[in-house]
Amino acid sequence: MHVDCCSCNRIDCEDENRKENHLILTCNNNIGSNDRDNFGSSLISPATQNEEIPVQIRSTTEGEIMSNTNGRCLVASKNFDKGDLIFREHALISGPSSCSSLNEDGLPVCLSCYSLVQTRYRCRRCGFPVCNYTCEQDGKHAFFECPIFASNGVSTDQILDPETITILRCLLLRDKDTKNWFKLLELQQEAEESHHQSSSNAMALLCDALTFIHQTCDLDQFDFDTVENITRIIDVNGFGSEDRQRALLYRYGTYVFERGSLLAHSCIPNAYRVINPNSQLEVYAAVPIKAGEVIKTVYTETFLGTVERRKFLHDFFYLSCSCSRCSSATECDTFFQAIKCQNDENCQKSTEAVYLPIQPLDPNSEWKCTLCKDVKGYDFISAMEEAVRSDLSQIDGDRSMDRVLKLEAVAGKHRGVSLHPNHFLILRTEYDIVQRMSFILYRNRLIRMQVEFVLRYIELIRKILQVLNIILPGFNRHRGRVLYFLQQGLMYLIQYKTNPNNKKRVDSKSLSTLTEEYEEFLSVSEEGKWILMVEPEGSEERLLANEMATDHNGEIEILKKTMARDDR
Repeated sequence: MHVDCCSCNRIDCEDENRKENHLILTCNNNIGSNDRDNFGSSLISPATQNEEIPVQIRSTTEGEIMSNTNGRCLVASKNFDKGDLIFREHALISGPSSCSSLNEDGLPVCLSCYSLVQTRYRCRRCGFPVCNYTCEQDGKHAFFECPIFASNGVSTDQILDPETITILRCLLLRDKDTKNWFKLLELQQEAEESHHQSSSNAMALLCDALTFIHQTCDLDQFDFDTVENITRIIDVNGFGSEDRQRALLYRYGTYVFERGSLLAHSCIPNAYRVINPNSQLEVYAAVPIKAGEVIKTVYTETFLGTVERRKFLHDFFYLSCSCSRCSSATECDTFFQAIKCQNDENCQKSTEAVYLPIQPLDPNSEWKCTLCKDVKGYDFISAMEEAVRSDLSQIDGDRSMDRVLKLEAVAGKHRGVSLHPNHFLILRTEYDIVQRMSFILYRNRLIRMQVEFVLRYIELIRKILQVLNIILPGFNRHRGRVLYFLQQGLMYLIQYKTNPNNKKRVDSKSLSTLTEEYEEFLSVSEEGKWILMVEPEGSEERLLANEMATDHNGEIEILKKTMARDDR
């Protein structure tokens, strides 16, 4: 899916034995220790042994549960609170992803940690780029492809697709780690063979893999069917690292997990996943989960409407999602893909006159206005959205205030006129604006910025958060980042109001508002920090969490002085 426990289940619990103590697998998949003597300590972590966890593997035919495992899914066998760690596991296998060849910097990718190699360090045995000696000796590289590359004189120029190295690692499990090999083969392949063969990307990867395995590496012991089977398993079950581009920690990795492959999909997920640099998957409860509920994560990006979201799921995950959000014409009352109707004067004046799909699960459905009942085909809807995309494409990509104003102009042109104010293209643009406003605030502080700028910043954030609380609720990095923006805006607003140079006197009413804003700031900071602290060390989200973790004693003292000053 190329696309992130003890009795208390808190993420900060340090008792590892208690955390991993409750595992129950109903399908009798008892997994013993792996023989790691020949691979080195960094090849397979002890956590690969699947301890008992509070989830069950269950077969299901329920319509709204879309899994990438032929109907198998993970079901909670106990209650989880928001933020609870449900389970963690190390990857059966991992390797570089196809995306690594597309990085903007043109740098090679380390075959151990999957980060961009910033130095000229090369593996002394095979000559391939790695970050340092530690990565060179890591078992994922040293005991898999390295000796094969060295003996066959394989060069980086012969790697047509970096993910073929991941396929090679999977194939080598057959001789090097038979237990994990059979676990890999047991992963169900949701994609029908016809679907897989009709995918141009999948077919290209298979062709590259066959050339790489048979000719470049001279490994004829793996026949066509075996290579094809492994390629399909990776295509369907592989996770991307999901790091943010240009962050300090950005990995171009593909990971295959035994339990992780059983995570079902929902466009309103109840769970959230994180992949750590040690190839360990952690799955958290995004919202409270009751015993018997299916564990569901999301496979798509945040700002996509139902039509585009379902197409993405069908093309890349071979799913036809019919979750509660996809089945709702309004996307659970968010109007995330609603088009504004301008058919007559009444519709032009009404904020409720929007086109919605008559059959939400049919991509060719007609769309009907909620007020005048006018009907349009999807071509009309698509043309309206394309007009917005065209306007956005005319704006350059710098971080200047000028770009913020241009983005605001495009959003204002279409907001409530051609698109519903909550349409995903509007919200995506507003999220872009928020990120750029955050950067401007951080660089310029409030000294050179007008308070109206901060108030607009907070207004946009609250709007985005209101929608995210429905479509991507609870404990996840997307809400965590938005909460960071909100606490940043609130702090700048508080600093402005408590600035001694501010000539506007703080009366009792505004002082009460100021106190409420500060209490909200503390609450938002605490939740945002709590969410983002589970992100990998070195990631942008973790840096934001560390920033929110700083104490605010200085601000408290300023607030107290302001209150004392205005009580006199």
